[in-house]
Amino acid sequence: MQSSNQSQNGVNSLKNLNGFISNESDDFNQQMEIDQSSITLNENNDKEIIRLIQQYLNNHGYQEVAQILSEKSKVQMEDQQVNTFRQKILSGEYFPLKGDQYMNPIESLNLSNEKQKEIEYYLYEQYYLELMEKGLKMEAIQILQRELMPRTNDRAKLHQLAQLITCDHEIDILKYGNYKNELRQKALWLGSEEDGRQALLNKIQKLMPSFVMMQPHRLEHLFKQAIAQQVSKCKFHNVYQNQYSLLEDHMCSKQILPSKCIAVLKKHKDEVWAVQFSQSGKRMASYGKDNFVYLWGFTQLFDQRFESKSNSKSSQFLKSPYKYRIKCTHEIRAHQKQINSLNWTNTDDRWLVTSSHDMTAKIWDSRSGKLVCELSNKHTEGVTCAIFSSDDSKVITASTDRLLILWEIRQQGGESGLSNVSASNSLGYQGYELTRIETRCYLDLAISSSRLVAKGQNHLHIFNIVDGDDCLQETFEDNDQQYEIETADKVFRVALSKDGRYLLANISFDSPRIEMYDLNRREIVRRFKGHKQNLYLLKCDFGGVNESFVICGSDDGCVYVWSKEKGDLVIVLGQSQTTSLTDKSKSKGHKNSRKRKLDQIQSLQNNEKTGEQDLGYHNQVVNYVNWCPSDQFILASCSDDQTIRIWGLEEMKLADVVIDNKDIKKIDGSNALNGESSQRQQYNGDMLEEEDEDDDDDEDDEDEDMEDSEDSSEQERGTGGARAQAHSLQVRIQQIDEEYEDDDDWAEGSNL
Repeated sequence: MQSSNQSQNGVNSLKNLNGFISNESDDFNQQMEIDQSSITLNENNDKEIIRLIQQYLNNHGYQEVAQILSEKSKVQMEDQQVNTFRQKILSGEYFPLKGDQYMNPIESLNLSNEKQKEIEYYLYEQYYLELMEKGLKMEAIQILQRELMPRTNDRAKLHQLAQLITCDHEIDILKYGNYKNELRQKALWLGSEEDGRQALLNKIQKLMPSFVMMQPHRLEHLFKQAIAQQVSKCKFHNVYQNQYSLLEDHMCSKQILPSKCIAVLKKHKDEVWAVQFSQSGKRMASYGKDNFVYLWGFTQLFDQRFESKSNSKSSQFLKSPYKYRIKCTHEIRAHQKQINSLNWTNTDDRWLVTSSHDMTAKIWDSRSGKLVCELSNKHTEGVTCAIFSSDDSKVITASTDRLLILWEIRQQGGESGLSNVSASNSLGYQGYELTRIETRCYLDLAISSSRLVAKGQNHLHIFNIVDGDDCLQETFEDNDQQYEIETADKVFRVALSKDGRYLLANISFDSPRIEMYDLNRREIVRRFKGHKQNLYLLKCDFGGVNESFVICGSDDGCVYVWSKEKGDLVIVLGQSQTTSLTDKSKSKGHKNSRKRKLDQIQSLQNNEKTGEQDLGYHNQVVNYVNWCPSDQFILASCSDDQTIRIWGLEEMKLADVVIDNKDIKKIDGSNALNGESSQRQQYNGDMLEEEDEDDDDDEDDEDEDMEDSEDSSEQERGTGGARAQAHSLQVRIQQIDEEYEDDDDWAEGSNL
């Protein structure tokens, strides 16, 4: 586990930073719930429902049915004058003609001057564009000057309309081949036909009072609004779904959340501090106290044995269980000193960057495991974190020397950015410092396309990334795009949502909590509690479909999952063993300790009879949890118990996961200072030539080795035969006896 006891001797170099509103109450976690039984529908609501149904029928071509409903119910969808106004617009008669008995309804309504001018502007704009489409430029100019200019202050819009006049009608036919299409494209206009006029009508409807003219597609809007509300309140919603039934309330089952350990990866020789999926979910990387980085291939194969039945209620959610193949591809000794961070690129899964106490950050090619770029000779102390920019063209590093440095990555030939060139034995890229900033927030970094966040011990430094080619450099150099948040307690780790709006901060060890900041509103909007945290850097993060959940490890060996929307604790992975890890002193004595031990042994024996192995839970601090970006049913966790655990659905079987530890490439890149890394591949002690690093070839090799991998994984799990199963069961029972030995001794000494 990584301790948070790092010195904070820096001072803030920024002045006049914007303020931040901190709501210290937990009341915002409790959203106001309205009892439906307290709402009554009156006679006026009944008429509104009939009007909504008539609108729906008319929109779907059932005008005759809508007319019958109106006659039988004696409820008109809209006044006859409004109906005439609607038909006039759709037929292109935007203004009453001389001698026409029809009166424009906007003149008889008590609308504000602003709304009336806006409606008239839309009508004249449509009229102007139709004149332009017909080539009647003089008439169009008169409408622009006499009618449009007095009705709006939007000079940019008027200038855009005026520019259309400068195009010669005849020349444009020759130049563009289709004058009408070019005009519509420049004006962002649907034209004078039905689509364009319907768009005009929709804009006007939104400005009219609802009792005069209903909003377009109002019934559909209400249905979507109700579904969205139900989905947002669904505690376990973790599915990509765009079709819902209106005949029943939406409610997901807890079974669609990862809850069962389906694989244990045991490569690290000491505490595992981080595990992270690449953006595609096809690769995974981990590092720990042993100073090794392990790269993993994570392949998802659909197994046809598990086709969902069409009449199954869950078939709309699940096309699983899947079959997964996890292959350890590389073992990399990455740095001379302790590794502090690891992060993948944001746009692909080829590159990753690590940072270390050795004052360097290094970029690695995940396909070959090779070191391709070293960022060094700039920081004077350990690099606490390194992260790619949102477009992966740059790297930001933070260090205990109180500096944030922005680096540009260039190929040896001078071209900027990482590319899919084949790696060579020498470093293919160089890092060039673009700019730097001094800050007291240098312990952790998080980034999105719109924001960069740097973490100190009691401060958060927020950068609002400006638009443009050199947006990050401009942001670093512009204090107006930066501000700080001061926290009441120590901040351990931070995470940003993909859109950059929400920030998670893992705070305090006296009262452990995760605070979620809305950076647009500059206030705390949610607090998540329940996990255990003392002095260690536990990573919190967003996860699941649409980042609907907040996840974090815990000192008690569990993984905690909360609802992002409601703040409720949804599920705790490993909860059954929490008491034995953290609250032994609260045990009721020898009988309870003995009962827990017997329950675990009985569970093992039952699993042995059914042929299903219980992989258990973490038994030490869980440092890092990461939800797979491409598979909402999978997450990974790592712990001080030297393991990485993969969690899946409860119905998944261990046979659905194949672990392949063959042909691992071992690479030593710890001593490469602007030079070549030592690269070896070993298998059973024999030296082998390097394999082709091409990604397509790797995938072909994965398929060809599938059967061999299954055999290897069976042996690794200890399920190769009856004798191995019996031995594995006996070893696990012995471990349980040892685990509860201290409980037994304590209970006997307490005389209970």
